[in-house]
Amino acid sequence: MTTARLLTERPLVEFNDEGLRVLKRELAVDLGCHIVELHEWGGTCVSTSPDGTTMLIVPSGFVYNGASIPSLLLLHSVMGDRELYEAAGVFHDFLYREQAPRSTSDFVFWLIARSGSKQVTPARGWFGWAGLRIGGWIAYRARGREAAA
Repeated sequence: MTTARLLTERPLVEFNDEGLRVLKRELAVDLGCHIVELHEWGGTCVSTSPDGTTMLIVPSGFVYNGASIPSLLLLHSVMGDRELYEAAGVFHDFLYREQAPRSTSDFVFWLIARSGSKQVTPARGWFGWAGLRIGGWIAYRARGREAAA
């Protein structure tokens, strides 16, 4: 399995007046594989590492809501601590906001959530990914309308 690796320490987050999370410093990840769709999309957050893998950078000051999966779907006893989704949620929210390809953005969430020493359980990873595929179009379309305005 491909393993993503955070290149910065855990994100330092503060909350703004509306209760949304704000990154206090940039967050970078090496996805551990080359994702052609992200490079073809050409967003400013995408680069290539020396070994040819895809790297993403979310700038400091980015405002996001984290992994906003409805609590009913979390099934906490089966899926564990919500904290495990934090980094995956940051990158996913950023890619949606920047209108990266939706299916690729959802895959990046899965890839990051399942990587590293704090992997989510297979059930939680599947439920998170499935939730994004089923309901993510609403947020994705809203972001597209915001960008066009």
